[in-house]
Amino acid sequence: MRVVLDTSVWVSALLWTGLPHQLLKLIEKTKITVVISPVLVKELREVLGRDKFASILVARESSVPELMQEVLKRVELYEPASVSGIVERDPDDDNVIACAIAGKVQWIISGDDDLLDIEKYKDILIGSPKRFLEVEFPDYL
Repeated sequence: MRVVLDTSVWVSALLWTGLPHQLLKLIEKTKITVVISPVLVKELREVLGRDKFASILVARESSVPELMQEVLKRVELYEPASVSGIVERDPDDDNVIACAIAGKVQWIISGDDDLLDIEKYKDILIGSPKRFLEVEFPDYL
C-alpha cells in the first residue's frame, strides 16, 4: 500500500507515540510505502526546525538532520505532478496531492482539515491516521 504523509503527520509520528507513530511501525514492517517529494522534504525539515520543537528534540537526544536522515531512508522520492487549484483554502496543500499523484498512492494521511475535507481526489483516499488505520490496519489501533 502506497501513501503520502502530510507534514503534520510526519511531525507527530517522529516526535510522539500516538496513532501517527503506528505508521512508522507499518513502514518498518514494509506494510506501507511512503512517497515524498522534494517540496515536502523541505517543508518537513523547516517545521521540525521550529523553536517549539527544540526541547523535544533535546529530550529525545536527536536533531533535525538525524530525523531527516531517518525519514529519507524510509521513503520513495518523487518529483511532484503538476497540479493547482485543488485545495482552494490552502493552495500549499496542492503539493501533497501533487506528490500523491506522482507516486501513485492509494492514501493521503493528513491532520490538515483543508485536505481532510476533500476526502477523496480521483482514486486517492484522504483521511486522518485514525481513519487510515481503521480502514486498512484495524489491529494497529
